[in-house]
Amino acid sequence: MQVGLVGLGKMVANIACRLLGGGHEVTGFDHDPAAADAVAARGVSTVGTLDELVDSLARPRLVWVVVPAGEATAATLEAVGALLDPGDTVVDGGNTMYKESMDHAAALREQEIDLLDVGTSGGIWVSRTATA
Repeated sequence: MQVGLVGLGKMVANIACRLLGGGHEVTGFDHDPAAADAVAARGVSTVGTLDELVDSLARPRLVWVVVPAGEATAATLEAVGALLDPGDTVVDGGNTMYKESMDHAAALREQEIDLLDVGTSGGIWVSRTATA
């Protein structure tokens, strides 16, 4: 499976590496070249623009966005949505308020693009050590 990742901070870098380890093809993009370089050093393919990211993926595409909630997420989802086609899927991995996620999903649905709201925090350490 191919996955495009937008936002390559520490948590997403680990997600990217785990996906690679599971046999998936991963391409990442971040506005910060240092974040992209750090992930590339770990074996993840990176690109310099959202256009390149989308173009690197076979249809139907899966683009996983993990950027700060709020305006950054809204702007990124709008930009990614403008590049995708009907049948593609976007995963919002930020911690967007559910009402905003519903609005984002409705906007993408008009383009026949699916949105999965999958807020992510904690990482693998938390999943292995949480007691509740």
